[in-house]
Amino acid sequence: MKRTRLKRRGGLGRTAEQLAWLAGGLAQSGSRIEDHYWETQLARLIDETLADNDEEVLNAALDHLFSADARAYDELADNIESRAECAAGSIAGHDVVLIAAPVLAWSRYRIPATNIPAAVLANLRVHLQAHVLAKGARLSVADFLFSPDQLPQGYCATAEFAKVICGAAVDNLDLHIDTEGMPETAQFLSDTRYLLAAVAVPRGAALFRWQEPDGTRDGALEQWRAQGGACLTPLLPGCAVSDTPPPPTPELRAPLVLLGEVHDHPGQHALRLQAFEALLARGARPALLLEPFDRQHQAALDARRAAAPPPDADALIAIAGTGGWEWRFYRPFVELALRHDLPIVAVNVGRAEAQRVMREGLAAHGFDADVPPALLDAHAALIGTSHCDQLDTATARRMALAQIARDQSMARALEAHADRGAVLLAGNVHVRTDIGAPVWLDAATRAR
Repeated sequence: MKRTRLKRRGGLGRTAEQLAWLAGGLAQSGSRIEDHYWETQLARLIDETLADNDEEVLNAALDHLFSADARAYDELADNIESRAECAAGSIAGHDVVLIAAPVLAWSRYRIPATNIPAAVLANLRVHLQAHVLAKGARLSVADFLFSPDQLPQGYCATAEFAKVICGAAVDNLDLHIDTEGMPETAQFLSDTRYLLAAVAVPRGAALFRWQEPDGTRDGALEQWRAQGGACLTPLLPGCAVSDTPPPPTPELRAPLVLLGEVHDHPGQHALRLQAFEALLARGARPALLLEPFDRQHQAALDARRAAAPPPDADALIAIAGTGGWEWRFYRPFVELALRHDLPIVAVNVGRAEAQRVMREGLAAHGFDADVPPALLDAHAALIGTSHCDQLDTATARRMALAQIARDQSMARALEAHADRGAVLLAGNVHVRTDIGAPVWLDAATRAR
């Protein structure tokens, strides 16, 4: 379910205003020496804000720039992320950085988030130091394979975690993760797991293998995929893993892949694009099913693709897209689908149709009205939570019907394209195996 970015009331506080001003100066800078000035001032203020654990100030500055100055927004977001991942400059005499090795997995079973045994951790350390890190770099590896739900949430939490693991890296010690109280992982058909580590070197020294004269980025990545991937794959039983190409089974020639997302999260979109590219590189030619495209536009979408001259991605977005989506995240998927002549399928139940479903019910609009009570209750509870528990139960249950209609629309599209394969891009709730679109798949498609 799409969530609209909410604007904060009132003006910016002093620190948020200063952050926005510094980011604007950096965005307009005309030389490297001027860049250095702005970056130094911005780093100092970001570090102070992170140390004060003031997430609200950082978000207020970002929200202001999101609509006021796109270039300054990008500069501020990059600098906040960088300072958080480098422990906000708290490790004296060393350059440190938090690194994450993502592993994209998909499975009909539960994808585990799990402790990493000591022997596997030792092997991962050997391969990171041999193939990824510069000579003499110190390392700390966390002994847990994290799901997205279990990662530090927010910039301040990331900075705090970076301080701990980067401090361990200075001592060349691995980090034990206490899993008590860790959030449960939601069930998805495809999801990412993260190996977290930190690197520490004396100030100004090379951090990575490709920063050395005889190293290359591509070579380091190839070696890590081969060696590190072989270590991680046994931790994900029953899963296909993107960095370890499986044999060319029929399931991979005609894959059914559901890629969930937080709609405005750049990192998640980048990972999903990598997964889509990996499938295409293996020869798969699946249909691309898009939640941002409302299904009432499918006929117009198909007609434009059949017409001359061939459309580009922006032409299709203009026809089938609606407002409120950040199209820069979805345009690369549409471009790849056009390049490989893949079916592009609009699967969302748009606002007007959803409102009719809420008023008149599922059956009146061709959807399956036989909804298990527990499923309806689960959707209504999620909708209530997303509205700060300000909705009455009846309204939440009516809105849940619209969400279920969207899930059923997605499930029907997956079944219709199962023979050639399909990749669905949708919000995280839609791809959940317990309450999302997979619930409505027929038995044969769900078994895929």
